[in-house]
Amino acid sequence: MIVPQSTMLAQKTVDARKTGVFDAASFIAANMDIVDFCITSRKIQLRMEGTPAPLTAAGDLTIEQRLHEPFGRFQDVVMQQQAVAEVKDDKLMRASLRDALGMSALYEGAISYLVYGGAGLPRFRFLTKESPRERIARTQKGMRAIPAAFEKCLPPKSSKLRDLLERIHVFTQTEAYRVLRGSSAALPSATRATMLRSRILTPLSRIYAVKKSYLSPFINAAQSAAAQDAFEAIANIDEIFAYAHFTGKLPELSDQVEHFVRATALYNWPQAALTPPNRQSSPFIPFNIDLGQNERLTFLTGPNSGGKTSLSKALIHAAVQTQMGMPVHAFRYATTVADRIFYIVGEGNHLQSTEGSMGEQLKRIKYEFEHATPRSFGILDEMIEGTSYLEKMEHTADLLCGFNHIGAHIIYSSHMLELARAFQAENIGAFQQMGFVDDKPTYEVLPGIATTSGFDALTDRVKFHRDAMTESLVERGYLEQGADLRSPRHNSRPERDSKALAQHSQK
Repeated sequence: MIVPQSTMLAQKTVDARKTGVFDAASFIAANMDIVDFCITSRKIQLRMEGTPAPLTAAGDLTIEQRLHEPFGRFQDVVMQQQAVAEVKDDKLMRASLRDALGMSALYEGAISYLVYGGAGLPRFRFLTKESPRERIARTQKGMRAIPAAFEKCLPPKSSKLRDLLERIHVFTQTEAYRVLRGSSAALPSATRATMLRSRILTPLSRIYAVKKSYLSPFINAAQSAAAQDAFEAIANIDEIFAYAHFTGKLPELSDQVEHFVRATALYNWPQAALTPPNRQSSPFIPFNIDLGQNERLTFLTGPNSGGKTSLSKALIHAAVQTQMGMPVHAFRYATTVADRIFYIVGEGNHLQSTEGSMGEQLKRIKYEFEHATPRSFGILDEMIEGTSYLEKMEHTADLLCGFNHIGAHIIYSSHMLELARAFQAENIGAFQQMGFVDDKPTYEVLPGIATTSGFDALTDRVKFHRDAMTESLVERGYLEQGADLRSPRHNSRPERDSKALAQHSQK
């Protein structure tokens, strides 16, 4: 089955999607495209092992859509979780759904040809070699087989699965279904005559001449509200079926007003997609956190490459996964349903910008600030800049205090030791740091404020410290042997510059 055209993600842009739970700018900043890729990779791995994942193209599109637009209501997430849990725990239910979805996938291409007005999808371009009559015959066969397969599914206990199966059943009682199924009595006499002529007049030119009148009733039926509702229901069933095969555990949900996160052994999602938490040889370090319970503002400090960004993205990924109704890769994960999830990092402007980089950042932060509530969850990754360090501290302090008055759950990831200490002195916020022992990160989340950036250890690791730069300049002829790196450069050194350029050209 195919998701209706109105839900196609290709039509969405960063500027067009500012509303909803999770905006497109946060989607990009949190690398959710990599999450989407990992879901696809996991699907391929599951199929190689003989375990089904999304079986239809519509299921793939629905999962991608859910990544962009997770649920925003507590009850919606609960209902999705109940459906996923039922399919996950009931072996017979899984088997019956697998058969029905497999039947849907078999005829999906032909039906998509009608849903999209005779154009089809790139995935099913091979069907363009068939005549319109052959496509209709395939559709009619599918329309008889697919509902029958879902009718054989065991009666579900969860309300969402019952509703989805009922939507498919309701479609079978409509005139649109009878047209797609091939009931001659439901078709106009002109269409029946056209079908007869297409069987006799086989030349390609004649087929194209009658294509419009021949396909029109079927296209109208496939694009009817009843048909679209049934097709979307099948796509949603495939989404639930896929989530039931993912590793991890369904989050524990609370309906309290203020957002919080409590996790044990939380993994970064792209890593966890290929390395389940129960694999003892996993090289990835899990995070243990408890945030937002007592304080609404948390400072996350730590050394460079210490895991701050990895933890931040893991939290965003887990929040979105929770509100998709799918398992989270953690031993235990408890949270609430957020009305807004946002992730803001320092970013530059683009060609359509009306402001500079700083202006664009402030516009985005202003939007989140004006729409934040105590149910909102956001991570700010050292995004505000200024002409001076003092100016940056002042603006950032104002913003964090404003969010704190709202009661939104905010995590501020930063190297700004002075700012964290200033808030600590006023007894505002909680303070967490990434562990760092013997110039090496431990990736543990510990209470307190980090006092070292680990910059020297980082430059040693990538071999780009002061001595390495000096050695490189001497080797390339830009600096005299024994000269200081910070010595002034002479403006007129034609012989030395010519020699350096010659050495560079030879390399």
